Amino acid sequence: DDVEAFRLLTYGGGMRRKVIGTDNTTMTIKPLGAVVLQTGGTWKAYAHTVSTAVNPTNLAGGALAVSTRYWIYAYDNAGVLDFTASATAPDAGLRYMTGNTAYFYVSMFCTTTLGNLMPYAQTDNEYTLAAANVLLNGNAMVTTAIPVTSCVPPQATRLRYLATVNTSAAGRYASLSDSSGQETVRLVDNGNIAWSMYGDFGLTPYAGIGYNGVFSYAVSDAATALTVDITGFIM
Repeated sequence: DDVEAFRLLTYGGGMRRKVIGTDNTTMTIKPLGAVVLQTGGTWKAYAHTVSTAVNPTNLAGGALAVSTRYWIYAYDNAGVLDFTASATAPDAGLRYMTGNTAYFYVSMFCTTTLGNLMPYAQTDNEYTLAAANVLLNGNAMVTTAIPVTSCVPPQATRLRYLATVNTSAAGRYASLSDSSGQETVRLVDNGNIAWSMYGDFGLTPYAGIGYNGVFSYAVSDAATALTVDITGFIM
């Protein structure tokens, strides 16, 4: 009720987002605490104190489109807090659906080229993904952007990745960097085994230093191949 919702807003510490998306039909929204949204022109607070199991496909209207980003929102459904999915992104503050304060932002997921949910776990605005491949055996010898929009939203400020360079000859290497050449990380081929490493990358441009925020790579030799999986991001 309203009393419990307002208690959660104050002594309860406000709202907390914790969501696990497993597959096309399985998602768990952990207790959000207090949710505040506008309904019928009136601002209301709702208490969400137990986990809610939802079906992502049903939230999206019965079918998941291929290669699509869906945003999960809480809303008032005949006086009861309910959930829905939309392709409309939240506002700049990541609070409500853009232009509609009746829908409170809860979560986000992407679908693959086959229309399947990319499994993920979320704590507030930090997302962990089951590794999503964005580059397979890349061998560009000039700095080349790695497309990440299939699994990383434009609202993200940092991403996490797993990079692997193949084995061809000792001393060859692959570099990950901003398209400006800054924030460079290098994986060196040791000639014996494929070398992997985890890293993170800043996506926010900073004109003052010429930083573009474009995740990029280059290899030293045509025989060198780089594979990159995205393992998470922060908004």
